[in-house]
Amino acid sequence: MDICECGLKMMDPTGPKDAQILIVGDKPDYDDLMKNMPYVSKRGDVLRSELQRVGIEIRKCRITYVWRHEIKKECKGQLGDVLREMKDHPYVLLVGAETTRAFGLGDIDKLVGLQVESIFFPQEVQYVTVVTNPPQSSAIGDFRLAIEKFKRRLDDAGR
Repeated sequence: MDICECGLKMMDPTGPKDAQILIVGDKPDYDDLMKNMPYVSKRGDVLRSELQRVGIEIRKCRITYVWRHEIKKECKGQLGDVLREMKDHPYVLLVGAETTRAFGLGDIDKLVGLQVESIFFPQEVQYVTVVTNPPQSSAIGDFRLAIEKFKRRLDDAGR
């Protein structure tokens, strides 16, 4: 586990380094930090369930966060690390409003389920899409549709 410039311990990326899919969240939540594992709380249950529903196993995905610790005002996060990580994964799922803001992509409400592009994304990346943070309530419609659209894109690419 690395230490950030701001002094906090950072959660390491997890999952296979050669995974086709990279999941980029905004930050680990309390449960993630306590267990040093990504998406172990209820939001992780929802994410795993929805990915599994469309045939994607989360254990076969690489997972990292823009802030690999709790968000601190004085910390810029680890966006450079994420961009380097993206080079090895052609399909990227950006999770959460803070993630889209960190990439300078704008309002998540206008981006959910869409392919997004940035001059900062490495050339190796073939497809990046956006989903909200996994809902912990019955408000799962847009999240579910965005995951389904991501999977259709993977299928179209022959993954």
